[in-house]
Amino acid sequence: MDFRLRLFLLSIVALKTLGLVIENTFTTPKIAYKSFVHIADFLQYVVDINKHGLDLSGITTLTFTVKACHAVRIIMSNSDDGDSSKPMYNFEIGSNKNIRSGFQRRNDDSLTPASQKTVFYDTPGVCSCDEYRPFWISVINGVLMIGKGLIVGINVIAEWTDPNPFIVRSIGLFTSQHILGEWKVQIEDDGSHLGVTRTYNESSSNSKEYITMKSSTMDLTIDTTRAIESIIDKDKHETKTNGKSH
Repeated sequence: MDFRLRLFLLSIVALKTLGLVIENTFTTPKIAYKSFVHIADFLQYVVDINKHGLDLSGITTLTFTVKACHAVRIIMSNSDDGDSSKPMYNFEIGSNKNIRSGFQRRNDDSLTPASQKTVFYDTPGVCSCDEYRPFWISVINGVLMIGKGLIVGINVIAEWTDPNPFIVRSIGLFTSQHILGEWKVQIEDDGSHLGVTRTYNESSSNSKEYITMKSSTMDLTIDTTRAIESIIDKDKHETKTNGKSH
């Protein structure tokens, strides 16, 4: 990843620490396998975060923890009303029985090979059935990334540049292959949700249970500062090494 882009991503995290981050908990139900590239109306199966009072229009990064054996997916769509004919990304973690992670892009709902793109990387054992694993995703200026941990820009496990990026207007969560997904998604708060957050349990029948819980903050300032310093030191070392080799 380009050095300037890494610093830009870390700066975003540093700025977010000035405010409150609300942890929103979601459950994705056990359903049969659904292919992102073979089902036209794919958005009907996702748990749409926007429907729960969260305005995610224009969002470029997301941090979360998830407990699921494999097949974890985050769908970023250009539609804010569940229109599967609009462009969308599939960020997939632990695909193929927990051995690969990567991206899929659809231009529309035509399902033609020319309208789709798939890029995957080997990431064995990335998800867990028994514990919450932390991840982040980002899509900035067409650069899509998935990483481990909660510091955006650190521990990248998959990266792809989309030559024709679009504005993200909604985010959906999804687990298939009869895998239950338990999610804790962190959203920066604008001050209107102080004090409480909600747990959303969405079943296959689309009924919902609402449970109020205390909000939580994420103070990543120290970790972010250390991460930035580490990257700067590493790049300085690489620059000196390259200079000597010439």
